[in-house]
Amino acid sequence: MRRDTLFYRIFKEFPELLFQLTGDPPLNAADYRFNSVAVKEPTFTIDGVFEPLVLDGTGTMYLAEVQMQPDPKLYERIFAELFSLFYRSRELYNDWQCVMIYLSRSTEQRFTHPYRALLNSDQVQIIYLDELGNIRDLHLIVSLAVLTTVPPTRHQQKLETS
Repeated sequence: MRRDTLFYRIFKEFPELLFQLTGDPPLNAADYRFNSVAVKEPTFTIDGVFEPLVLDGTGTMYLAEVQMQPDPKLYERIFAELFSLFYRSRELYNDWQCVMIYLSRSTEQRFTHPYRALLNSDQVQIIYLDELGNIRDLHLIVSLAVLTTVPPTRHQQKLETS
């Protein structure tokens, strides 16, 4: 007999077993029910994937997301895309990195609690373009990227005050 099927049957009858196993049951543990949920796979188009030239399972895949306006469900989408891609092509990469590039902190998703382990890990890097420092001290390519975020009427003003 498959043991996972047996556990699922037990969970169906006694959902509190999960919380007893964790040793840290929520106060409303009796208010939970066990379900088997089918998730239809959405189609994702990931704009920024950096792959190693040799896809032999030893390299790192990088996902880059540039966000210039607030998106209240950005992390839900990004991590779904990332893990779906990594699941589908696991044999091609050994690891993954995610680089989130925001215009400013005000464009970052506010609700981050469910993603705190990922966001605080060394696999996710967050960059705020408006906090990179003096534009004249930045690498030329980085300066050009930052300049694309400045309204056209302020380009010269930003260079003069830098």
